[in-house]
Order: sequence, then structure tokens, then C-alpha cells
Amino acid sequence: MDPSSQEKPDPKALCRLGLMHARGDSVEQSYERAAYYYREAAELGLPAAQYNLACLYLNGEGVERSRLEAFSWFIKAAEQGDADAQFNIAMMFQVGDPVEGNLEQAALWFQAAAENGLARAQYDLAHLYLTGQGVVEDKEKARYWFEQAAAQGVVRAKEYL
Repeated sequence: MDPSSQEKPDPKALCRLGLMHARGDSVEQSYERAAYYYREAAELGLPAAQYNLACLYLNGEGVERSRLEAFSWFIKAAEQGDADAQFNIAMMFQVGDPVEGNLEQAALWFQAAAENGLARAQYDLAHLYLTGQGVVEDKEKARYWFEQAAAQGVVRAKEYL
């Protein structure tokens, strides 16, 4: 049989299998099995699977807990535009765990997630602009991002408007 004619695994289907196992949806709940399917799909480059696998590492569900391993999978998803992964990378840089704290890097990742429409990133980015942490203080940009977050229902953002 010609190896090039073999069907390649479908990363979205693998990710769905991971999600089914993580939730116990029509199968016995198993984070270990979820991690297996997420890893298969993540290694094929699927951002959603990379994000989900990172979350398992972050929480130690089905895999040994490792914030550094979580970071590496979040980065892969974030670089492909996954807003939740971008937000998690920003938070890791902001708090300095598991990487060295770097507010400039945190701001860049908050910006990416905010531009992708993630309300909590819009709020956090606005706060950085308001306080000048990791970015040049800019009240107009702060206001803009607070408005964006408020428009998505972030009540705390409305307090700054």
C-alpha cells in the first residue's frame, strides 16, 4: 500500500475525542485519555488542542502538573491567534510564573488577546495603559480599551468611564 494514500489523522476529530473524554460525554470521563487525544491533535498543530492540553498541564489533570509545559503549549496556540492562550501567556509574564516576570511581554500578549476580542484582556490592557505598567502611560488608549471591555459586559471597566 502506498503510504501517501493513507488517510492522515483529523486533528479536529482528535480534539473532539479529547473533549469527550475530558467531559465524560458519551464515554467514561478520563483526563488521561483526553490528554492523549489533545496531544495527538496538538502535535498536528491544532490551536484548540494545544490550548486544551496546556490547561491540563496547568491543572495537573491527566498529566503531571507543569506550568512550564503549560506555557510551552499556550505559546504554540497563542502564536496561531488563540485569544485565550494569548491571555494566559500574558498572565504568566505578568505574575512571573513559570517564566521571569516581564510586563512589556505581558502587555504585548494582552494586546494580541484584546485585539482578538477577549474582554478580560481588553480590561487588563486598559489597566496597564492607565498605570503605565509595561507600556507608556496613555489615558486615551486606556479609555478605548475600557470602553471595549465595558461593551462586552465587563462591569469593572464601566467604573473607569
